[in-house]
Amino acid sequence: MPSAVRLAPTFILVFLSVLPARAQDAHADRLAGLAATCLVEVVSPLDAFRFQPQGVLAGASGTDLISSPLAATWTRAGHRVHRNPDGAELPLLVLTMDRAAVSYRRSGRRNVVRESALALTWWLSGADGAVQGTDACHLSEEDILTRDAARSLADRRSTITDPALPPRSRLRQAIEPAVLLGATAVGTYLLFHLRSRRADNG
Repeated sequence: MPSAVRLAPTFILVFLSVLPARAQDAHADRLAGLAATCLVEVVSPLDAFRFQPQGVLAGASGTDLISSPLAATWTRAGHRVHRNPDGAELPLLVLTMDRAAVSYRRSGRRNVVRESALALTWWLSGADGAVQGTDACHLSEEDILTRDAARSLADRRSTITDPALPPRSRLRQAIEPAVLLGATAVGTYLLFHLRSRRADNG
């Protein structure tokens, strides 16, 4: 691919309000959505183009987990996406995912805050091979999930999309067994107490 003077990177930091997730996307789909947001102005003018993922996207873990839903997003929007080297007469979009991560932090007793973050660099070349543009994008967003939902949205094929849930608070870990034990003891006591009273009355 011809070399070119790289444009100054653009760093886009998006911090969304932390609200309960209305549409709970799988982690890979959420990262693909962030990538699509970063590239919307690049891809919008293109009817058809070649797509060549690199970096994290081209590694053993995460290859199709992010790049495939990203290509599917563009296809649904009406673009014809060809994986390199197909469509040699078309523009070429090379995408390097420098960082892709999903992490959690506690939010109350039953919920976690999911932070999805990525950093990518893109290069767009014309059909003649000349570089038409290049830039970088950093993007992140947060939403709130229940612990059960967070487990169901993970994909264990990659550590990127299978983050560890934060441990419950130590106080909660200590109190819950004690409460359960106490409730069991009270229930046992009431059961035998009622039986004893019935025997006395009988």
